[in-house]
This record gives sequence, C-alpha cells and structure tokens, in this order.
Amino acid sequence: MDPEGRSARRCLVPAALLLLFLLAGAALGADEPATAALGRVHDPAIVSTGDLRKFFGWSSDRFRVVAVRDGRTGEIPFQFDEREDNGDWVVSPTGDLPPFAIDDDDELVFMAKDAGDRVELGDLPPGHERAAEIRIRDLRDGGTAWAYLLGYPAAVKERAPVSAYAHFDVATNTVRTPMYTIEYEPGTSLMTGLSISPAAGGTGGNILLGMQIRVDLEFSFLPLQRWRTALSEENFGGETQGFRNGPVRAIRRSRQSLDLGRFVPELPGGIIYSHFYFSSFVTPSEFSIPGLALRALRSMRYEGVSQFPLGTDELRYWDGANPAGFRIRSDDLGTLDTETDHEWWAVSGAGGTCLHTFLVPEDWRTNGIVRSTVLRREATSASQPSDEAQFSVGYALTGMEKLPRGGSFDLDMTMFILPRAYAPGDEVLPLAMSKQPLRTEVTRVGR
Repeated sequence: MDPEGRSARRCLVPAALLLLFLLAGAALGADEPATAALGRVHDPAIVSTGDLRKFFGWSSDRFRVVAVRDGRTGEIPFQFDEREDNGDWVVSPTGDLPPFAIDDDDELVFMAKDAGDRVELGDLPPGHERAAEIRIRDLRDGGTAWAYLLGYPAAVKERAPVSAYAHFDVATNTVRTPMYTIEYEPGTSLMTGLSISPAAGGTGGNILLGMQIRVDLEFSFLPLQRWRTALSEENFGGETQGFRNGPVRAIRRSRQSLDLGRFVPELPGGIIYSHFYFSSFVTPSEFSIPGLALRALRSMRYEGVSQFPLGTDELRYWDGANPAGFRIRSDDLGTLDTETDHEWWAVSGAGGTCLHTFLVPEDWRTNGIVRSTVLRREATSASQPSDEAQFSVGYALTGMEKLPRGGSFDLDMTMFILPRAYAPGDEVLPLAMSKQPLRTEVTRVGR
C-alpha cells in the first residue's frame, strides 16, 4: 500500500479515539451536577403523585424532601395533600389530618425557591429505601432546579425542624405567614384585614378595610314581566367545609352562594378554595349559575373591589392599563384608563406592597363579557375627615348574562406580597405563576 494510504490510516486511529473520548465525556457531562437557575420566588412546585408510582400505597409520613445548595444537602418544607376521587382536597374542621396512603391523584407540594442543584442519587443522605429526583422547569426561560424525594422503611420521626410557611388559625379565622396576616369574615371568603410584616417591607399594621361586592341583576320569568335587583356582599352566604394545614401551604374549602330568595336560590354558587403560601394567596374558584336561573337572566353586572384606607400615607397605584402609576390622594383619577381590559393591579405605601392578579376564562371575552377597572376615592362616611378616606380598586364584569349555559367556570384570583415598592416588571413573575405554571418532572427513580 502506498505511503499516503498508510498515513491516512494512522490519522484515522487517533481521530477515532478522540471522537470516542469526546462522546464519552459528553455522556459523563450529562450526569454531572447541574447548578440551579430558577427565579420563580412565589411559585409552589406541585407534583402529581401519579408520577410517583413506586410509592403507591406508602404512608405519607415516610418521606423527606431534600435539596442541595452550595454543596450542602438540607431538608426543605414539603407536604402531601390528599384528594378525593372527585378532585376535592381532603379537609377537616381543625386543619389537622392524619397520614394517608398515597395513590395516583394526590399532590406533593414544596416551594420552588427551596429547590437546588442536581446531584447523583448515590450522594444523597443514606438510610432511605427509595428516592426520586424531581426536576422543576420554567418553560419561559429554561430555568431549572432539582429536589429529591426520599422514602424510608417506616415513618420519619426525627424530621429536621421546619417552620410552616402558612397556617390557618381556625379559632380566629386568620391566616398567618412570615410575610402577611389576613383576617376573614366568618363563613365567607371576604377579607376584613391584611397586614404586611416588616420582613416583607410593611409595618405590620392593617392596610385593608374590607371588600365590597355589588351584583346588578335583571330577570324575566314571564313575557313582559321583568324583575330587577341589586345585591351586595351581605347577600353572599357560605359554609366553611374545612381546612388543611401543612408546612408549605394552608387550604380552606368553602361553599358560597348568593341568596336571591326562595324563587332563585344559590346564584351564583360553587366551591371556593383558598391556598395560602408564604408570599401569596390564591383563590381558584369554581363559578356556576343554575341553568334555570340563566335562562331567565336578562342582564348581570358584577363588581368586586378591595378597600384601602388612605390615612396620611401617600399610596401609589399601578395596573396593566396604567403602568406609569399615580398618587392616589393627589392625582386626578379621571385621567386614568379604566376601560382597557387587564389582569393585574398593585398598591404600595408605607404599610407594604400588594399586587393582585385576576384571570378569567378566555371564552368569556369571546362571548362578549367585558371586564373594566373600578377606581374610587371616597370618604368612608360623610362625617369623617379626608385623612380617613378610602380608595377602592377592583374589577367590573358586564354582559355576564352571555355566559354559556349549563357549565361551570374557573376563576383565578391571587394576591402577592412584594418585599418592596412596586417597580415596572414586578408583575411578570406573579402573572407567570398563574398563566405559565412551573413544570415538574420525575426524571430518575431509584430502586
């Protein structure tokens, strides 16, 4: 064979070895520890237990969840929440529930901010019987973090101490977290007080007077005969069905109804859940109108507002249609855009900052239901001085008589506590929590 051919073969050998080396290195690199890069500070990481098949039948008290950050492995707060066959969370009058056997429709919950770096399962603390790696992904920007579920042969009795992120005090109808405290009117989902802690940029004083609801309705039960009525939050009745308290979130379940009298009972009605996390509280509500009432409904306008005391503080307000904001006490409300549909507003002052998001079903808008902003600055009574005036902010929904018949609808309202005064862009992560929730994947399961 000619010298050039021999030379070519000599070059192929090291080239092939180099290629194999690079491929091997790439394969090894795929399993090397990865550094967490996840900026979702408000979001829970929610894992359906349907993805944890090797743990079916295990008691929920046989687990730890750990994360690795800066090379250190530590236990993080987590909880398993049991769900009934119809999807409802299992609750109790006190909020305390015993361990339960995991099946395919329960939830594992921890805060995404507590997740950490990726490690080999063999590098996790010893003593567990099985382990699962949970990957948390932000599909918006590719941010990723990991946590590890460790299952033990028996109930974990010496769990690392963790403080609860949220706890509902049934006796006082109050929920407390490290960032906020909320007081509720008994038997309803109407807040009567909101305090933001100094650790979250507030003073610990109450910044909320309450909530107001007004519903204007017109019915036609017989030809040429119409009945009009206006209702308020006082017409909303309800029954609290129970609570669930855990290290990560507290859950309250209640059934709400709107009393129109004996002829048209329970309009609207449905189950309302409130989920309380360390920096936010979510109310994913099921809203329904009985078919008989909807057929007789000719017009319906709903208005719901939160009332903030003005006091002597210079509160500021922003929303999706007015991102430049304004000073509530001194600026002209008449210059604001209240007709453009939007999904968030924020109020900030010395008492702290809260940001509210409200998502409605897309088909509501396509059916002609219109959402607008309600902004009012008014005295709480004619005898009170101006420094005791209040500012009301919320939404109005008109055209609700156009709701599709015979269905139920999901509404998503969330209040976020921000640790500083609102700055442009602070609404991005709260909206992402509602509109682009984190994805969790069980990517590796041990023996």
